[in-house]
Amino acid sequence: MRCDRQSIGATEAALWPVQPETVSKFRSIYNDKIKKLPNSVWMDDQEELLMLKSGEGYFVHKNGELLGIGRVLGEEIRFLASVQPGAGEEVVRALSNAIVGDSVVLEVASVNHKAIALYHRLGFIQTAELSKWYKIL
Repeated sequence: MRCDRQSIGATEAALWPVQPETVSKFRSIYNDKIKKLPNSVWMDDQEELLMLKSGEGYFVHKNGELLGIGRVLGEEIRFLASVQPGAGEEVVRALSNAIVGDSVVLEVASVNHKAIALYHRLGFIQTAELSKWYKIL
């Protein structure tokens, strides 16, 4: 899915980059959320190191409360998950602040109807359908 970054809107939520001392918490949340999606890949030690090296991992906080996590690289939100019910919109908005450029691109599993509806409300449009969402090892 793709949209103009300006259409997503502003948020007061803040991004906290994942650091070596917080990466295990990110990994735990990531693996808990990703296991609910078909054909997904868990984060392992190697993926942890790649994320730390690229600087693409973020915690999203607002008023001292963790709202969610995400991975952003270039113009792509590579992964996002809210940890508070109803916080998905704030998480998307906060992560879009880390985007380089005017467009935001993300992938979403076709079975994740709630997320797809949220992305449509924020102005995302479907641009392609992938037959394999994640590489299966």
